[in-house]
Amino acid sequence: MGTVLTVTVIAIVAYTFNTQEQSILHVEQTIQPTTYAVVGISDVHDGDTIKGTIELPLGISYTGSIRAKGYDAFELSEPKGKPAQEYLNKLTKVSRFFVGISLTEKQKDSFGRVLGTLMYEDKDGNMIMLSDDMRKHGFVNEESPWSLAKWVTTFGGFSFVY
Repeated sequence: MGTVLTVTVIAIVAYTFNTQEQSILHVEQTIQPTTYAVVGISDVHDGDTIKGTIELPLGISYTGSIRAKGYDAFELSEPKGKPAQEYLNKLTKVSRFFVGISLTEKQKDSFGRVLGTLMYEDKDGNMIMLSDDMRKHGFVNEESPWSLAKWVTTFGGFSFVY
């Protein structure tokens, strides 16, 4: 009886290990950005950087600068820079913002800003990609390396190109 029990336990452990290993590989291949609410937006630095609080799970929050992925707005010193900042500032006053943060990519840039895909909810409850909206309004510097990068991530029905 003891031998049968030992064999059964070894078989279960081997099966469990094998299943977990396959699950881990599957998760690593399909991991997606996680979306968090951005509350208390206190500053719009320019057309692609805001300062606010990201609500994380378990009541944890992060307050600091958030750099939008997927585009590079014109600098404030450029003709379209101030209008881009004003447009984004207006959006932050009337819309709920969210940020998609990838767990498999770099989360901060060299300036210490959190890197994420910014989205906002329009008056009808639709999620709008900020990068698409800023492009539509002509506020994106398409010659910038931030705008030319072509990494694609998909989650929640959205395909993000950064």
